[in-house]
Amino acid sequence: MLNGCVDRVTRSLVSGWATDTDFPDQPIEVVIKLNGYDLGTAIANRERDDLKGREGFGGAGQHGFIYRFDYPIPLNLIAEITVEFLASRAVLPPGPLKIAAVAEPKSRRGAGTNLPSPAPVLMTTMGRSGGTMVMEKMGANPDIILADVYPYETRILGYYAAAYRALISPADHANSWHPDDLVNSSLRLGFNPYFHAEQEWRYDTPEFMYEFFEVAAPRHLARAFRKLVSDYYERRAAIAGKKKPHYFIEKCGVDDPVRYVSRTLFPDTRELVLLRHPRDVICSQMSFWGNDFHASLMGMATAAEAMMLIKQSNRQDTLFVRYEDIIDTPGTCGDAIAGFLGLASPINFTSEGREAIRAVHATTKSATASKERWRQDLSEAQKSECKRVLGKYEEFFGYSSS
Repeated sequence: MLNGCVDRVTRSLVSGWATDTDFPDQPIEVVIKLNGYDLGTAIANRERDDLKGREGFGGAGQHGFIYRFDYPIPLNLIAEITVEFLASRAVLPPGPLKIAAVAEPKSRRGAGTNLPSPAPVLMTTMGRSGGTMVMEKMGANPDIILADVYPYETRILGYYAAAYRALISPADHANSWHPDDLVNSSLRLGFNPYFHAEQEWRYDTPEFMYEFFEVAAPRHLARAFRKLVSDYYERRAAIAGKKKPHYFIEKCGVDDPVRYVSRTLFPDTRELVLLRHPRDVICSQMSFWGNDFHASLMGMATAAEAMMLIKQSNRQDTLFVRYEDIIDTPGTCGDAIAGFLGLASPINFTSEGREAIRAVHATTKSATASKERWRQDLSEAQKSECKRVLGKYEEFFGYSSS
């Protein structure tokens, strides 16, 4: 008989125990669901002193589980967590558990009303999708500042977002930092080694650990990193002669933690998702980086799934733009992006771009020639493999597969 219980649900983790009393020596799996969607699974095989020697639990009591969220749930979001037995999909008691939003303290709310300026624009894309060209054109707008010059790879927000995630995430002694690493390692920093579900016994009130590391610490760190990033871009704007630009822009990968952290640090984050025909992306990767076809194809397949999930989330702060549309109808695309961001002047995509940049970065004679290059560059066998692996993505975003 399946038996179990969820002991604790927080913004960072879920813990409890689960067993099949008919087969107590065989660990079972549980499914963690967030707002009705499967998030992941955990194996209930951790030792629990309170289960040792109990009838139907085996002698060692190894039936505990801990599931850590990849990204702690932001303080301003409401969430519902459910844990189910993988074998039967029956819900573990006490049933669905809600996590309430945490309001900003009244003494802090006044400071939060004046959001930092400039605000982030994340340009989310896959490598070799035309991102460098778009970054150049976006950065030429008087209301947008870049972190650096070509190829626009300096990611100040991305760096501090990675640090923020590491500092607020619960301990993972096996794969990240252990307390001993404070002495033994001076060149890297991992998840907080003292924020561990199995360390609750160190506190007379375990709730203190969760309240401090999940609420107080993230707030302090968010304010600090937000100020650092804002200061950097304000200084860059001054050097560039841009008076109070509305936005700064950085490149972003489809599975980059900054996509989530940025919205915590900067609630007014905007995301621009740049699409390109996946087969043309593969051709460009093979030409520019010398990638193997199958390696690029598999990487493209993973990114394609992430792109579809972003689109299905239907966020109001996100705009999808196709590289091909920028080439074919630059004025329309420039107006659409300006409208999305509330800019006074459109993004000028009409010029081809600086020849010095094209000479280094481009793999075709012109941007127009880069469209549907796959028809000439890929073999028939490679085209068939693309259709098999990427057909769903191509249909989803309206790209030709024949």
